[in-house]
Amino acid sequence: MIRFGDRRLPERFWANIRVEPGEKGEHWLWTGGTGHHGRPVYTQRRRVWHPRRAAYDALVMPLALDTCVVGTCEVRGCCNPYHASVTTAAGAGARSWAHRPDLDTCKRGHDLNDTDPKNVLHAHGKRFCLKCRRLREEDRRRSRRLASQRRTEAERMNS
Repeated sequence: MIRFGDRRLPERFWANIRVEPGEKGEHWLWTGGTGHHGRPVYTQRRRVWHPRRAAYDALVMPLALDTCVVGTCEVRGCCNPYHASVTTAAGAGARSWAHRPDLDTCKRGHDLNDTDPKNVLHAHGKRFCLKCRRLREEDRRRSRRLASQRRTEAERMNS
């Protein structure tokens, strides 16, 4: 039986877990460090793990290096091994897109079936909305310009 606080994982691991109730039982939410991609990371024996994989590997069964542990509860950061399944990398990739219908619009409502190359980029088998990309670039430039203006004003005030 797997229980929160199991001694097969170090106390350092459990110190980074917050337990919350859920539909499929309790969620073990990771409150520790995250990588540059925003996903949870856990370092053990000089190796960086996803906490869900570390918990599954220690509490359920040792895993081969070519396997992936994917969450089944759809709660990001949940490390409860009861809310996970083991698959290959190819299976994990297929699973991540299986629940999404073929999208005709981006999240802002722009048409992804547009044939104009100024609006949709087709790369690596995916469609990217270039209108949204331009909006993101404009926002980024605007925020950098404002930050530069604030720094200049702060330097004037300090001199």
